[in-house]
Amino acid sequence: MIRQLIRDFLKEEDGLAAVEYAVLVAAIVAGATAFTSQFSGNDGIFASIASQIKTQINKLTS
Repeated sequence: MIRQLIRDFLKEEDGLAAVEYAVLVAAIVAGATAFTSQFSGNDGIFASIASQIKTQINKLTS
């Protein structure tokens, strides 16, 4: 699917379509960046889950 999109992009001679593809790619990259930033750093969702699990384990072992 991606290969076909790249082939279509390279074959496309209409400038407007090329701009539309560029905007689409930029939107996808921005969305992916925003999505993955939620899972990194100390305030990410995985850190929060890990902290809650550690708290529960400490309660059970104390």
